Amino acid sequence: MAHTNLYLICYDIKCKKRLRKVHQYLCAITLPIQYSVYMADTTNRQILEYQTDINKIIDPKQDDIKIYRFDKKTKISIYGKDTPLDYLLPKNFTKIRRNK
Repeated sequence: MAHTNLYLICYDIKCKKRLRKVHQYLCAITLPIQYSVYMADTTNRQILEYQTDINKIIDPKQDDIKIYRFDKKTKISIYGKDTPLDYLLPKNFTKIRRNK
């Protein structure tokens, strides 16, 4: 089985038509976390395919896509109410819960 990493994919899309297309594409292959933020636990090869597909949709002069890869030593702080992220993070990630 191929090694996977956790990725956060975020975007700022100017055109509503392109925004809708990127949103639909990402909802089909990732987990929506917040508005314009998606999580994927996938391989490096697969994330490159995602990038290629997204690049066919966006206008690089107007739109902004960010993909963040987390390694297995990453500490993630979670504040406030429970989210799907709490339950889907791999067990070897350090989760720091801070609620007041």
